[in-house]
Amino acid sequence: MSRQREKGRSARAYITIDGKRHKLGVWGSEEAEQRYRELIAQRPLQLALQPPEPTAPAETVTVAMIAAPFMRHVIKTYAKSKAEIAHFAAR
Repeated sequence: MSRQREKGRSARAYITIDGKRHKLGVWGSEEAEQRYRELIAQRPLQLALQPPEPTAPAETVTVAMIAAPFMRHVIKTYAKSKAEIAHFAAR
């Protein structure tokens, strides 16, 4: 359950299920707690216990994959200053 604070109003409770926001009522009220329990009870148990599916497959990224293009940029940018290139180079 999440809380939304609004200036000049009581904080409101809400829950997001499958990307849809459900308003529960005044934060901390029995009404909000009851509505929360009702919404959770409507979901199948297996869905409630499963972690969300990743939105995109994870790709392995290595330090070398990031460092190589960066070092090419450094060499091109600081071609006249070997000291600057040495500053970025691995030791």
